[in-house]
Amino acid sequence: MNNNLHNKKHKLNLSVAIIIKTKKPNKNKFISSMTTMKKASQALLTATCCLVLLSTTNIMQLDVMKGALGKSSLGSLGTVKTFADCFTDGSSGYLCDSINNTANVSATTADPIPANNTVTVTDKVCMTSDAAVALSTVTSQIAGTSITYTITYTNNGPSVIDQSTFALTYNSGILSNLVVASAYPNFSFTGSTTSGSGASTVRSGTVGSTNSAGLNLAAGSSMTITITADVNSTYTGNLQPSITMLPIGPSSCPAQDGLPANNTTTFSTTVAGSADMSIVKTSSGGSTSIGNVTGTLNQNTNVTYVLSATNNGPSTAAAPISITDTYNSNLLLYVSSTPPAGWTCGTPNLTVVTAATVTCTTTTNAMANADNVLISHVFTVK
Repeated sequence: MNNNLHNKKHKLNLSVAIIIKTKKPNKNKFISSMTTMKKASQALLTATCCLVLLSTTNIMQLDVMKGALGKSSLGSLGTVKTFADCFTDGSSGYLCDSINNTANVSATTADPIPANNTVTVTDKVCMTSDAAVALSTVTSQIAGTSITYTITYTNNGPSVIDQSTFALTYNSGILSNLVVASAYPNFSFTGSTTSGSGASTVRSGTVGSTNSAGLNLAAGSSMTITITADVNSTYTGNLQPSITMLPIGPSSCPAQDGLPANNTTTFSTTVAGSADMSIVKTSSGGSTSIGNVTGTLNQNTNVTYVLSATNNGPSTAAAPISITDTYNSNLLLYVSSTPPAGWTCGTPNLTVVTAATVTCTTTTNAMANADNVLISHVFTVK
């Protein structure tokens, strides 16, 4: 052996690096802290870590894994914390704790820079909440009426929910005058915006509270939200709106949902039209169909009958629409008709002389709720 080399003092600068590796399986969440160190001379690695229990199905576990070329050993296991502990350590209800992982390296050989022999990595542990959205389904609805959906928003825990995102996707069957409300204390729906169109119209916003305390929706608690909107009077078919709500945490520790599959619900409502059509007939001779008032007509003079048709709603009456006037052709001789634009009146049908008919039809004009159409027919009294 070379004595000069043997007697010579070696100065070795050692440093430590810590790598954090995160795995996210479907049900269990693990955070693994792996300390890797190359062995230079004789080194001693100490690591301190803890185990933080987040839920019965979501456990965050720390473990120190063996380095590629060096050795590692697990120090003492920290105190196991429960959910209750997370709310008593001065946090906002989302920030549960911090994980401090410290590693140190030393050797018998003198180290000229001991300041880099110790390193600590600190990671936040953020609480998660499983929020679930359920709906009382409305299976059928009449076009032109108001519809109300009732949403039950449940916090399955473990943390408190103070705010939540809200997104409702709907089609043209629902009009834009949509109201989101709740009897929950200090409820607020802010930042409401509407985007998209047709079957992909989205009303989004934030469900929260009017005070600084937030919703304070504790684990195991639920709140009810109503969505009220007018159904388009011309729409028939299936309403298939969907609602998605996700908890929001503070910016320092955003909330995460452990089971996002139950944050969205889609519901189906069949919409049908219903239009209450009515008609009133008056005569220039003084008679009217209202109150059975009787007028007087003279022979060889003309009489005008006015037909007034009204849609009393609630839905729009789709075309084609027909108005038929029945008269006795033994007593009256048809002269002419005056229909509105978009309407045409055919020649009288005299097949049954005592019940001749003249029919006016539109194939293009729908009648919305409260729309009225006037058609006049002139006859000569025989």
